[in-house]
Amino acid sequence: MTVLASPPAPPDHALQRIPLDLIEPGPNDRGELADVAELAASLAAVGQLMPVLLEPLPDGRYQLLDGHRRHAAANLANLPDLMAVVRHRDESPIRRTVRQLTIQTHAQPFNPMAEARALHRLMFGENMSREAIAHLLGRNPAWVRDRISLVHLTPGEQRDVEAGRMSVREALFRLQNRRAMREGRAPTQEKRTAAKATTRSAGPGAAQGGTSRREQIVVLLADGATTDEIAAAFEVARSTVKTHLQDLYEHLGARNAAHAVHLAYQRGLLRGPACASCAPDKATAR
Repeated sequence: MTVLASPPAPPDHALQRIPLDLIEPGPNDRGELADVAELAASLAAVGQLMPVLLEPLPDGRYQLLDGHRRHAAANLANLPDLMAVVRHRDESPIRRTVRQLTIQTHAQPFNPMAEARALHRLMFGENMSREAIAHLLGRNPAWVRDRISLVHLTPGEQRDVEAGRMSVREALFRLQNRRAMREGRAPTQEKRTAAKATTRSAGPGAAQGGTSRREQIVVLLADGATTDEIAAAFEVARSTVKTHLQDLYEHLGARNAAHAVHLAYQRGLLRGPACASCAPDKATAR
């Protein structure tokens, strides 16, 4: 009688699909997992982009070595399995701790300005809605709006954010202050001090002593504001905003909101373009 040998175990670093119910969480030296709801939404919408690291157990199950947040998010999203790398060798607690510390130490988060430009390309280059982008990323639409608004910082401020000299919170504070000024709302005494150090994000087309309603609306569109949000900002009816939008489209020769923002960048009405195709067109800038 011929006895068939068991197939050899896949080599280390080979990607495998492991059922979720066979994975047991191992020690996690990074501490609490925090909220994984946004990560779960991203896994469900986009899929798993990075594998987890597992170690086989004698009973045919696997112990999780790295990827505890992905594992928790996959459970929350009711995924059937996870893409994993299985290490077929013993790992001491010291080695596991050193590896987790190394991964955390060398992880490079996305720079906020790079995020802003990439999101801007999705919204105005690919004509995606803020809600659609947020769903794919597992983020709140307000987060997407705030990140995109960073492209309206002055070039110097953008460099400060990229270099870490200015926090995203401070950058958003400045942008909110400028919007209040454009809308004719007086900043608080605390904000007036910061306002002296900032410049308007509207370009050279702004009228002396104020910004036109067209320019105010195109800045809000570039920030990702909806029709209802623009109506709330100006304290006018939704139908009034639609009239202003139609006027803006006719003035720029735009087909829709994304096209209007694109043309506004080309003509220098908006600063801080997020993509090469949005760079000011010297032939049409005014």
